[in-house]
Amino acid sequence: MNIQVKATSDKYTLNFHEVLNEIFFTNGWYQGENFKDGVFIMVDQIGLIHVYEFREDTFGVIDCNTLSISAETVNQKYKRVYTQPEIMRKCRW
Repeated sequence: MNIQVKATSDKYTLNFHEVLNEIFFTNGWYQGENFKDGVFIMVDQIGLIHVYEFREDTFGVIDCNTLSISAETVNQKYKRVYTQPEIMRKCRW
């Protein structure tokens, strides 16, 4: 399947359906506009979407939970993120 990935930006332009179309084929990290700083979603080794969290005082992922889908999860906008500082919202590309 040929998936086109939108370029990253400071803007949250992807809807949840677009994220689902990409996430299983790109192994990318995605952040919702209403996620707290440091939180993002990605697919694990067996194909499940998990919520991961970086913390200010660590250099690795410190928390991982299965994504629970709610109306808020589906209705917010998302962007693809590539680095821990970007996920922490410390830098804007």
